[in-house]
Amino acid sequence: VYISKLALQPDGKVLAGGNFPNYQPNGSTGTPLVRLTSAGALDPTFTAAPTATAGRLVSVSALLLQPDGRVVAAGIHVDFTGSGATNYYVARYESTGAQDASFTPQAATGGVSYYSSIFALDRQADGKLLVGGDFTQLGGITRPGFARLTTTGGLDATFVPSPQFSGIVDALVVQPNGRVLLGGHFTPAGSSAGANLTRVLANGQPDASFASTATPNNSVYALLVQPDGAIVLAGDLTLLNNQPKLAIARITAPNVLAVAAPAATAARTSAWPVPAREVLHVAPDPGAQPQLAELLDALGRPVLRQVLTGGAEFTLPTAGLPAGLYLLRVTYAAGAVTRQVVVE
Repeated sequence: VYISKLALQPDGKVLAGGNFPNYQPNGSTGTPLVRLTSAGALDPTFTAAPTATAGRLVSVSALLLQPDGRVVAAGIHVDFTGSGATNYYVARYESTGAQDASFTPQAATGGVSYYSSIFALDRQADGKLLVGGDFTQLGGITRPGFARLTTTGGLDATFVPSPQFSGIVDALVVQPNGRVLLGGHFTPAGSSAGANLTRVLANGQPDASFASTATPNNSVYALLVQPDGAIVLAGDLTLLNNQPKLAIARITAPNVLAVAAPAATAARTSAWPVPAREVLHVAPDPGAQPQLAELLDALGRPVLRQVLTGGAEFTLPTAGLPAGLYLLRVTYAAGAVTRQVVVE
């Protein structure tokens, strides 16, 4: 019995997932995906319901909170019709825990271990979902260890990672410039480079600028990207590029640091008022393909996020945020623009 995944909501509530299928923190029966209030009490307004395709959720191995409040969870599901069939699915729930009828759960199969598993989830700026884990097929289509789902849950046939992975993807994270870091215990098929840690472009193709940047000697289970682009990795490693590192390391090579947008785009990106009180107005550069706006706290954690589908001016609600210094990051197709913002 354990809790292995947490996600913090903007309102301070905490989603928790793991392996506690027969009871919840207060001892009542329930599911292995619950929500706690900011004070730690069980939130009775959230109940993860069975899905028609996947069945009843009995364990959670990956968890993702979308900006719209919906929850993506991957784990073992049991057919609730009585057959007892067990499968590994990724499914999506409404903010109340109800089944998201617009999302089709997908099954992971063909893993190296006894159970096929999904260990990592992240979301690209256009809302598509990246999935990493121990599987050779997702939704019945061959995608060893790494795949992408559409916004409605179907496998994205246009996303074909190259080279394919041999092994297990335990962690993945989308960088502000859209590139994707992958960690785990793997070797890209047909290549000796990129073992256990690699980076691909947003379309799944190899990122040549990252080749041989860092090679851990063992599995990578967790990844974190700092606001300046530096990469923190943790796992079973004892060496990184043959240098002693015990379980955790940070990479600050110039080619991994944040990719900045052109100076002209930065000059055409503005935010006001500063200090901000009720709302922060942001005017992006409409000609530079703005994709995502985020407000980061002093620890680099996104506290507000808005997907951008055009270049129109928009607002971020700051009224409920603690007073202090924040970083506004607007991600464009060519890189990111940042601005310091004071909230009062």
